[in-house]
Amino acid sequence: MAEWKRVRLGDMTSLITKGTTPKGEYLSRCHNGAVSFLRAENISNGIVRQDSFKYINESVHRNELRRSVLQEGDILITIAGAIGRIALATSAFLPANINQAIALVRLQSSEVDKRYLMYYLSNPSLQEELLSISSGQSVQANLNLQQIGDIQVSLPPLATQRKIAAVLGAIDDKIETNRKICANLEAQAQALFKSWFVDFEPFGGKMPKGWKIRRFNEICSCKSEKKTPDELTMYAVTNNGIIPRERIFTKSLSLSNTPCKVIRYGDLVFGMSRAILNWGVFKNEIGGVSSAYHIYSVDRNIPSQYLESYISTHLAEFTQLIKPASREGQGFDADKFNDMTIYLPAKNDYAAFSNLENPIKLKYGVCLSESRALAAMRDALLPKLMSGEIDVSKVEVA
Repeated sequence: MAEWKRVRLGDMTSLITKGTTPKGEYLSRCHNGAVSFLRAENISNGIVRQDSFKYINESVHRNELRRSVLQEGDILITIAGAIGRIALATSAFLPANINQAIALVRLQSSEVDKRYLMYYLSNPSLQEELLSISSGQSVQANLNLQQIGDIQVSLPPLATQRKIAAVLGAIDDKIETNRKICANLEAQAQALFKSWFVDFEPFGGKMPKGWKIRRFNEICSCKSEKKTPDELTMYAVTNNGIIPRERIFTKSLSLSNTPCKVIRYGDLVFGMSRAILNWGVFKNEIGGVSSAYHIYSVDRNIPSQYLESYISTHLAEFTQLIKPASREGQGFDADKFNDMTIYLPAKNDYAAFSNLENPIKLKYGVCLSESRALAAMRDALLPKLMSGEIDVSKVEVA
């Protein structure tokens, strides 16, 4: 550790800034050659999620928001809400810009490896430090740019930095490869479902006799069971499903111990939506969500996977459940949902489909489990490499 030194982050950068959000009419969910506009929710676990990007036009990007135009290699740090998520800007989503919940850190020092710094800022001890210095805990935690610049970074020699980044990067590269494999398997499963249950290709293009059409109020019942949040693991419902709330938010649902709604395995949950439908089928035993969410228990004779795939392939119809011009949290039309219908295949037809789908699901599960194990390995290695507890020169890069 004698060769390691502590350097203030601001002393090795050419720029630390943050973005802003342009007028609403300049934001769009359609790409059409427009410029990517990143928000805090796009940054997660060291990667930039592109599935929920918004977009701005080139003029706004270059003129109104020119101070926060991203360059390849910029380090991105969330500074509002969920503090301290880190990612590296890559050519995959450039040109791009950011909103005010993200800080942009641009290095100028030749003594610092960008990937090393990204991993250093992801170190749990540094993450705890960022949370401890964030302000506004009663409303929303946030960091200012001065606090970002004052972060002290431990720097080994450049060669060591690069080796550490290579070790951790090799793991992340494998996780990213697995993510792409999983995405491909999901696409295969979706295409298979569509073939059977939307286009009815195995049945000559028509719904077979013996299938049932049911209204949702016949197969679902609204739930209002409540517990206090300290009794449950809390979840949030997004357009990507139901995920642990801590991945998105740092503040509590309420300053008091106000009861939240309970969700259980197989429940269909609709979150707070304005333009994109937030929904999911719960896959864990029990959890809790905001009392503003809409929760339905579903007839246990209906496979959860079928329900999830059915909604996914008919998402345009279900998006109509969002009430126009409604306030956040009051955008779900429960009456319209009750009147919607779902068709249920005969058991033998669904069993035949499952025989084709199960090998895809099995491969997906294996791939996902491997990624989780790799992520756990990376998370265990990271603090030990950053502290020098593990001598990186003795670690082989796969």
